[in-house]
Amino acid sequence: MRYLRHMAKWVGNDREAYPGCPETDRKAIEHLSSDAEATPTIQIAMAQIDRLLTLVPNKIVTKSDAPENGRELHNWNTIAPAIVLSAANCLLSLRCLAQTGPPRREQDANILLRRLYEHVVCFAWLAIEPNVNCKQWVAYDYRYRLIADEEMQQEGELGLSSEERANFEAYRSANKDMPNLLIRAREADNYWREKLLASAPKTFSLMSTYTAIYRFSSADAHPSPQSLFAYVNPGSAAGRFIIGGVTQLTNNDRHAYPLAPLIFAFLLLVAGKVLDYLEMPTAADVLSAFSQDGPDS
Repeated sequence: MRYLRHMAKWVGNDREAYPGCPETDRKAIEHLSSDAEATPTIQIAMAQIDRLLTLVPNKIVTKSDAPENGRELHNWNTIAPAIVLSAANCLLSLRCLAQTGPPRREQDANILLRRLYEHVVCFAWLAIEPNVNCKQWVAYDYRYRLIADEEMQQEGELGLSSEERANFEAYRSANKDMPNLLIRAREADNYWREKLLASAPKTFSLMSTYTAIYRFSSADAHPSPQSLFAYVNPGSAAGRFIIGGVTQLTNNDRHAYPLAPLIFAFLLLVAGKVLDYLEMPTAADVLSAFSQDGPDS
């Protein structure tokens, strides 16, 4: 609560926000509104996000003839729309984050962008050959369930039953694990490049954004030297520092917001190809979200 009170004073530009802090240091503290209003580029991105989200239904009704009422984890008919809605919810969370005031949370935005990117790669890769790839996806998940179970039992905790473990192990024996994210991004690019050539931007690819999104956001997902360095800000004199989220951000620091609608649009373009029997937006609908120049157009 004390931290929140201090931040409330900071937002109000109160002189007591940093007691004992020289006036010159107080002036160095950035006083801005939300990230959503920070630059014209981000304002345009926010409008693009809003338009894309209006294309996604709140729920998707689908049917499946698979056993167990179709709720198996490898059932593409249920998993595919679930990924679409989960990705949309992630995009909405990033949109809401952009609307909050200081302190800046660009690192949290990067983590949401990374999660969104993984959804898009997952969907695009599974869609290449769902009957095979969905089972590899589940096998990969079972691998970590088994590891977690072993760790729990080592700590004396109740874990999976012997029957559940046997089922997981048998599934993994029958289906190999899916490849890592980098390989899946490359395979998805190779498969979808020609099929989306008429609609997707030629310069955009999952591989070209892998490093910019997944690798660089890794530092922000952990208390790493790189992520915590952003909280160490120079003061008014040598050896003086202001510790807090008060950095002077550039457009590059806020790259999560302009990239997010592009990433999500790629997912919708693929979904339009493979889920055309559901209420998926057309390629024209998706591209129209980018056809307007300004946030108030």
